Amino acid sequence: MENKAPEVSPFSQSRLSTIDLGHIGVRKHHVAALLEVDVTRARSGLRMANRGGRTTISFLAWLIKSVASSLAEYPRAHEVRVGRRSIATFERVNVSIMVERNVDGCYVPLPLLIPSADSRTAEEIEAQIALARQQPVAGASVVIGRKTNAKRTLATTLYNSLPGFLRGWLLSRALANPARLQHMMGSVVITSVGMGGRVKGWFIPKSMHPVCIGIGAVTPKAVVLNGRIEAREVLHLTVLVNQEVVDGAPASRWISSLVRAMETGAEISVN
Repeated sequence: MENKAPEVSPFSQSRLSTIDLGHIGVRKHHVAALLEVDVTRARSGLRMANRGGRTTISFLAWLIKSVASSLAEYPRAHEVRVGRRSIATFERVNVSIMVERNVDGCYVPLPLLIPSADSRTAEEIEAQIALARQQPVAGASVVIGRKTNAKRTLATTLYNSLPGFLRGWLLSRALANPARLQHMMGSVVITSVGMGGRVKGWFIPKSMHPVCIGIGAVTPKAVVLNGRIEAREVLHLTVLVNQEVVDGAPASRWISSLVRAMETGAEISVN
C-alpha cells in the first residue's frame, strides 16, 4: 500500500507563545513536590454547596481560590527575581490557567488571567472561567479576555514572524518588569491537563512562573484514617516553586498550609 503524504497545517500563533515561554521556563530552578491530597471532604462539600442549583462551583475554581488564599498568607512563595540582586513581592495573587478554545477550527489552550484571585470568591472565579469558555476568540488571540485591535494584531503578527532567539529575547525583556509580569501572566499558573484522564500518577509541567500547580486525576485509594483503612478520594498534585527566590523551609510551610486547607475543605460555604 502506498503511503500518503502527511497533512501539513499552519502552526498556531498561540503555540509559538507556548514554545517561547517554555524556553524561559526550562531556565528556572524549580523544585517539584509530588503530593497526594485527600479531597474527599472537599468534593463532598462542593456537591452539597451546588445542590439545588443555588451555586455552581467547580473543583477547579475551588482549587484556584485555595491556592490564592494560601499564597496571600505566604507571599514569599510567589516572589519573583528582579535582575541579579532584587526580589519583588506582590500584594495580590494573580493566577493564570489554561482554557481550551477553538481558534480557526483548531482546539488550542489559551491562558486566562484571574487577577486578585485571593480576594475573589470561588463563585466569582467560576463565573470568570465560564465566561472565558464562551467568549469568542480571534485567530490572533493569545490571551482570553484581552481585547484584540488592529494595532495589537499587527504587533502579534510581527512578533510571530521573528526568529525564535529574537522572540525569546523580546519576551524576556518584556517580562523582566515584575509589574508587567503580574499584569500579563500573574505569578502563579495552574494547569489541569491531568484531570482529563484516570492516570494514577503525576505529571511535572515546566513554567516560567514562580509557582506552578499541576492538577492530576482524582482516584480512589485506601488510606489509613484514625487507625482504620478507608476508601478516600485522592488528588495527585504537583507543586513547583522557584528556589531562586524561596528556600525549602518557607516553601514547605506554604505547601503544608495549602494541603491542610484542601483536605479540610476550606473556602467552601454550604448554605
